[in-house]
Amino acid sequence: DTQIKVILPGNVQDGLVVVGTKTAQSNPALFANEIDIPVLAPSVHNVVKPVISEVSVEKASIGDMIVISGSNFGENRNNSRVLFTIDYNRKIKDSEFVNKRLVTENFVEVSEIENGYEYWSNTEIHVRVPDGACSGVVVVENERDKSEAFNFEVSDAAISKEFVSKKIFIVQYSADVKDIDTNDVSTITMRCPIPCKMPSQSEVDITEISPVPLLQNYQGCNIQQITKYKNGVSKNTFTQTFVLPVYEIRTTVNPDKIGSMKNINQTFYEKTTKADSIVPSDNENVIKLYKKIVDKEKNSYKRAKLIYDYMCKEFKILDKNRRNDADPLDLVSREKGDAYDFAVIYAALLRAAGIPCLVDCGVLVEQDLKSRVHWWCEFYIPGCGWIPVDPALGCGLDYEKWPEKIDEKEYYFGNLDSHHITFPRGFNEMKPFAPDNKT
Repeated sequence: DTQIKVILPGNVQDGLVVVGTKTAQSNPALFANEIDIPVLAPSVHNVVKPVISEVSVEKASIGDMIVISGSNFGENRNNSRVLFTIDYNRKIKDSEFVNKRLVTENFVEVSEIENGYEYWSNTEIHVRVPDGACSGVVVVENERDKSEAFNFEVSDAAISKEFVSKKIFIVQYSADVKDIDTNDVSTITMRCPIPCKMPSQSEVDITEISPVPLLQNYQGCNIQQITKYKNGVSKNTFTQTFVLPVYEIRTTVNPDKIGSMKNINQTFYEKTTKADSIVPSDNENVIKLYKKIVDKEKNSYKRAKLIYDYMCKEFKILDKNRRNDADPLDLVSREKGDAYDFAVIYAALLRAAGIPCLVDCGVLVEQDLKSRVHWWCEFYIPGCGWIPVDPALGCGLDYEKWPEKIDEKEYYFGNLDSHHITFPRGFNEMKPFAPDNKT
C-alpha cells in the first residue's frame, strides 16, 4: 500500500510519473531516466556519439532479429542507420590476419526492403541482420556521429555468398519532350529512375542532372516538372548520368540449413508473397502449375530450383521483347515469352509456393557496352538472404555475351554477373501528383 517496485521499459525517457487506481490518480512527480542524465565528458562530441554497450546475441544468421542496447541512438530513427561488415572481393575471407581496418572498410545497411528496422529508441534498437552481412562488426550511425565498432559474428552455415569481379559503369540516359499541342497552361511531371543501392551496387553517384530536378531521389526517382504554354518552347531534353560499381553475386546454399519462414518479418513476408498489379500469383493456372512442379517438396530453396528447372526445360525464350500490353500469363498457356514474361511468371510461381520473390528491372550491359532493358528475379530465404535468379538468361536468351565461359542454366540460378544494373527492386506503384493527372 505504501511502495511499488517496477521494471522500467527500455524506451522510458524523462517526464512525469503518476500512480493510478480505478477511481483516482496521484499527483505527478518528476522522473528522470538516469541513462539520460548528463555527465561530465571531455567534449560535446562524446555527448552525441552513439554508444553500443551490448548486443543481445554474439552470433546470428541473415534475417535474424538482434537487439542493440546503448545510448545516444536518437529518439527516432529518421536518417540514422545500423551497419554491418560486408566482404567485397573476399578481402576478409582471404586475409591471413583480420584487423579492424578490414572489418570497417565496407558496410552494408540494415535493409528497408526487408523491413529490417523493427524498433528504435535512444537506448535500444531492434533490427534484422541484412543480406550481405558477414562476421566483423556492427555500428550505429546517427545524423551526427558514428559509434565505435562492436564485434559481431554472422553465421554462414546456410549460405556462402561472395561479391566479386567489380565493374564500374557510367550510365547515362536522356528523354526528349516535344511536339506538345496545348490550348492552356499544362504541367508535365516526369519520374526519372535512379539505380538502387543494394549490396551488389553499394554506391550510386549522380554526376549530372539536367535540368535541376523539382525533387531529387524521391521514391527512387528524380522528379522533373515542366510547364508548357500555348506558344512555348517546342522541345525539352532531360539527361541523367550515374557512376556506380556493380559486383558479381555468387552463392552456395546448404538447403538443409535454411531457416523457417516463420522467423521473418510478417509484413515483409505478406508483401513479397501476395499478388500485385504485376505478379499474378493468385491466378488459378499459376497455382495449378506450381503444385504440379513442386509436388510434395517442402524445402523452399529446393522448390525454387524445381520451378527454375521446369521453366528452362518446358518454356521457350523469345529474344525480342513483346508489346508493352502483352500479358505475361501467355507464357503459362503458350509456353513461350520474353524476359519480362519469364521474370514475372517465375516470381508468381514462387509467391504461390510461399517464397518471397521480387521482379527486378534494369539494364543488361552487353559485351559491346550497348544496353538492353531486362528483367530478372531474387527470392528470399531466412538464413541466406536474397538469392538472384535470371530465368531468361538461364533459358538461353540471345545477346552479345561477355567472354566468361559458364554453364548459363546452372549459373543463373543463385548467381548474377556484374553486367546487370538494377533500377527498381520489385513493384513500386507511382501515385499521381494531382487527382486529375493523366498518365
